[in-house]
Amino acid sequence: MKENVNSGAVSDEVVRLRAVIEEYLSLINRQSQEISDLKNNLKSVLSERDMLLCEVSRLKFEQEMADLKRLNDSRYVGDISTDIQNDICSEARDSTLH
Repeated sequence: MKENVNSGAVSDEVVRLRAVIEEYLSLINRQSQEISDLKNNLKSVLSERDMLLCEVSRLKFEQEMADLKRLNDSRYVGDISTDIQNDICSEARDSTLH
């Protein structure tokens, strides 16, 4: 009879341990799924970040090119203005000399 009581206690302990193990396994599975979901979200966010960084670089490059073009155009206009002023001064000198 003592064996039956001990056997029942061991059986109850085994059932309790199995329940605890199943609970832990369920928790681990949920956490694994959440980690997988977070990794996928992170991958998506990193991809979007990289795309935005490329877009920012492209826009900066375009801005720099526009600034260089504007600088070059203003130098060109300045050169033309200087040439026109020199021509006008030359004509004025020539007309006063004649």
